Amino acid sequence: PGVPTGGLFGTGQSILVTAIQLAVIGAVLFSIYTIIRGGINMITSGGHKEKFQAGRERVRYAIIGLVIVFFSIFIVTFLGTVFGVNLLQITK
Repeated sequence: PGVPTGGLFGTGQSILVTAIQLAVIGAVLFSIYTIIRGGINMITSGGHKEKFQAGRERVRYAIIGLVIVFFSIFIVTFLGTVFGVNLLQITK
């Protein structure tokens, strides 16, 4: 008694849902890293237009990727609501 026996997926959460959640967390962390790296490239460009441009594009692409990730979560949640299926199991 008192010891949980359900394991990682004992709450009814499937492996697919856990994988999607981990992928989103990984995408957010990678985007933050890329934004910081692009910012450092912009700061350390030393007046070189090409280096500054490369840093700015890196930041731009990281933000676009982050927006795509969150927009895809919104779309999947919306479609799940329309069809009555909780696809991501964000809320029970």
